[in-house]
Amino acid sequence: MVSNLQSRAPGGRERCKIRVMPDALGSVGLRLFEPRRATITLTTLLVLHVFAFLVFYPAGVTVADEGTYVRQAQLILSGSTSIERVDPFTGEDVAFQPITRYPLGTALVLLPFVALGGREAACLASLLCTVLAVGVTGRWLYESGRSPLFAALVLAYPPTLVLSRLAMSEAASLLVVALALWFHGRGQTRGARWLFAAGLAGGLSFAFREANVLLLAPFFLGSLLRRDTGWPALVVGGALGLCVRALSAWFFFGDPFFTKAPDAFSLEAIASTAPVYLFSLLVFVPGGLVAAFAYRGPRRPELIATVALFVLFHLAYAYSGEPSGWAKRLVLGPRYFVPLLPVLAYASAEVWPRLAVWLRGRAGNRGDALEQGAGLAAMAATALLAVAIVGVQWAHAEWSRDQAVIRSAILEHTHAGTTVVTNWKATGKFIDLVDDDRVILPREGMGSSLIERLLAEQDFFYLVLLDRSDSVFWRRDAFDNAMFVSGIRHRKEILVDLEATPTDRLRIWRVRD
Repeated sequence: MVSNLQSRAPGGRERCKIRVMPDALGSVGLRLFEPRRATITLTTLLVLHVFAFLVFYPAGVTVADEGTYVRQAQLILSGSTSIERVDPFTGEDVAFQPITRYPLGTALVLLPFVALGGREAACLASLLCTVLAVGVTGRWLYESGRSPLFAALVLAYPPTLVLSRLAMSEAASLLVVALALWFHGRGQTRGARWLFAAGLAGGLSFAFREANVLLLAPFFLGSLLRRDTGWPALVVGGALGLCVRALSAWFFFGDPFFTKAPDAFSLEAIASTAPVYLFSLLVFVPGGLVAAFAYRGPRRPELIATVALFVLFHLAYAYSGEPSGWAKRLVLGPRYFVPLLPVLAYASAEVWPRLAVWLRGRAGNRGDALEQGAGLAAMAATALLAVAIVGVQWAHAEWSRDQAVIRSAILEHTHAGTTVVTNWKATGKFIDLVDDDRVILPREGMGSSLIERLLAEQDFFYLVLLDRSDSVFWRRDAFDNAMFVSGIRHRKEILVDLEATPTDRLRIWRVRD
């Protein structure tokens, strides 16, 4: 048997109904799913997350893509789209645009944080976006008659915990998608202004990552086909939101339709991506993919189409984080599904309570024991999430401090205004191209003839090489470093030989004629 637990707004107006089992209210664990207790629990977890973030504050930029987004924000703040450097081969001033081809939505979100606190404050934007996104998802669930506690699935996803500490696009995408879905849900009953807001948020999502469109297009198309009241407002809002992407691209790249060259997509990529991605969608989000296809609530075709399109798109995308090693791969690949989490939480909030009711009916005399077990499981999962929040933040802080040691060594032993030859893929995240006047030359483009020309123009240059051993890709890069060093016949004075971590070895030379 089940009953409806009603929540009423001030004045007695019914706000939502959440289905619960009467006997379950006697279980401390299952009572966590009641609206008030769920809100308190979710808020407590978010406060803990913020507290742990501040206690274990990231020591700086630690991921290459993070450096790219921060660099975009720095360039916008400088009022320019390029930087000037002295060409070490000719001595002439040249302007060039650093490697930054991503949509500018993330950089625009980072702007106030970078302006007030520099590169080290950029990660606060992701923290804020994550906290707001979880709260918005909880509100969406509550107004849909589901327990807000299922929004904790968004925070419990390990890549969410890590990405909330990095100035990258995932947290911002998560927030704007959650807002669009919440507004769209409100628009079904509260009028055109909410559908306009949903369209606006949906259009804005395109300014962060192109694939975000796949998360919202089925829901929006469903509104058009169903002729929802106020659907023209959805179209107008979407068009206005898309203008942000076009205007920012026109300002920064000179082309309103600029898009980063697409990476490879192929059916062969599925063999590499499927194990990691399916693991993340079934284990990191417990049964999340199953819940999506078992969903029986409103807008079922739209929800299933959203999950299917988004998952298939990324399965065929030829990147799974493999070059970064297995541990980082569990974050860097599955991070693409962070914006999908509100949809999976919404589906889970419908499927698992329905399954619990079905099991309770089948259990007969064992129903009470089943309820108690489910309650204990809920309490254990909440406690485990609290431990994970603190543990992940601590672990990332320790790793970021190790990365900060590498960055400090590079800055300390290479002087401003000098030329640095380096394996840029490994060291680029440590070097501030915008506010630092070092001239960077990628190792990959430096042959013996260019080294001769370089030393003919200046007395010396720095050679900065970071050897990594955490994957086949990086071990191959370290081998290329060794071959490059052995090919230099000029005098090399070793300045640094640092084992920063078990997998990271930094060496710096001063090379003279």
